[in-house]
Amino acid sequence: MNPAARRRRISPPRRGSLLLEVVAGLAALGMALVLISRAATAIDRQWRLTAQERVATETLDNAIEAITSAPPDKITAERLNELRVPEHARKALHQASLTAEVRELTEPIAVKRLLLTLSWRPTPKAEPLRRSLAAWVYPSPTAQPTEQETQP
Repeated sequence: MNPAARRRRISPPRRGSLLLEVVAGLAALGMALVLISRAATAIDRQWRLTAQERVATETLDNAIEAITSAPPDKITAERLNELRVPEHARKALHQASLTAEVRELTEPIAVKRLLLTLSWRPTPKAEPLRRSLAAWVYPSPTAQPTEQETQP
């Protein structure tokens, strides 16, 4: 007998093992696809939440800037109550609401403390998220010189 024929007879037949290998490979591929889809869903959720955080931060920053551009004596609770969530933020943030408060402090110096809070729900059934931004507004310095500056 030639050597090639001998090798064929020595190796046992492999009937049915190919089907088992295909089924095991498909099961592993299915598990990998499930893991990939869960990871993609989690990544998508985080990207949406990051975009909402960015919109909330920009909204608060723009509101503080609009308020503090006015003279300190014009910053009142009535003016803060006129603040509204902008249209683009209402579209991006589900059930967004903006609250503002002003406190006049006298110690150690006269200052107004502004606190803006934006709350929204990332999804309709989720717990609300809140972001706050505070600013302190100091009175404008007077143009009149003090006694110490006028004395030689």
